Amino acid sequence: MWQIYSLAALLFGATEETIDKATMVGSNAIDLLSAAWIRNSISFLISFTVVTVAVGAFPTMTLSVPFVLLGILNGIGAITYTILLKNVEITASSILESFIPLVFLPIDLFIFGAELLPRQIAGILVLILGGCIFFYRKRVNAALTKRQVVTLVSIFFFDALLIGFESYLFKDYFENLHLSEMDFLVNMWGVTFLFLSCLMLVRSVYTRTVPSMAVHKSYVFGSLFSKSLDYGYSFFFLRALTVASASQVTSMKVFYPIVLLGIVFGTQRKLGVDLEEYLDRKSLIPKVLGIAIICFGAYLAR
Repeated sequence: MWQIYSLAALLFGATEETIDKATMVGSNAIDLLSAAWIRNSISFLISFTVVTVAVGAFPTMTLSVPFVLLGILNGIGAITYTILLKNVEITASSILESFIPLVFLPIDLFIFGAELLPRQIAGILVLILGGCIFFYRKRVNAALTKRQVVTLVSIFFFDALLIGFESYLFKDYFENLHLSEMDFLVNMWGVTFLFLSCLMLVRSVYTRTVPSMAVHKSYVFGSLFSKSLDYGYSFFFLRALTVASASQVTSMKVFYPIVLLGIVFGTQRKLGVDLEEYLDRKSLIPKVLGIAIICFGAYLAR
């Protein structure tokens, strides 16, 4: 059952990211902080409304140091996500999800004393090979600067930290405090909303400027649907964690680039929506080949 929840989360997440990218391309003038604040304000509003309607009561608020830390990390993650939307192909940035085993396997080895099997070592090498094939496209490589590469790698490690922290914190609160998925999301996005609102206020006071409301309205309209899908992604991801371990659920993220590539291809090539993705024949073949190799490597390295 947890596999179904995980796959549903991937489908919601890939569709959400595609819409986010299309919205960003259409509202590229909006700044990083404003875009992150708008998206997460909508997420908090949706999560609060869902609990109120579904349960018929206000959500359970659990203000704790771990939740505050998670909310702040999630707010920073929202800003870095906006950076990716503005500057990098979403299929290129999403491929890094498949490299999460490269982070957790050394932790298991050196902290928890686990032993790497030959199969896992081979999987790591295959993962690296698949990533090299995916990124080796002359047209994209010309535009992918060293700064963008450093940005991608830095955001990858930050996302791994954020995903791990969120996963283990939810499992702890679910098992010990019986906090539901819906209440967890309200608390997480509530702190994120407050954190980003404080940053918006500080910036307005410091710069003595107010962002253009016309740009905000355009971006809000495009973000409403994507954040509804984001709620579906988060809900099913947490639901999967209630019946499986964090390592099992996060391992399913290896299939995310495949799902995303399919949705991006259909959206840009079939629907004619500009996502600023390189999907010509020369770039599509390495993408598909790289994704296939990465999936196989992740299977070996699990």
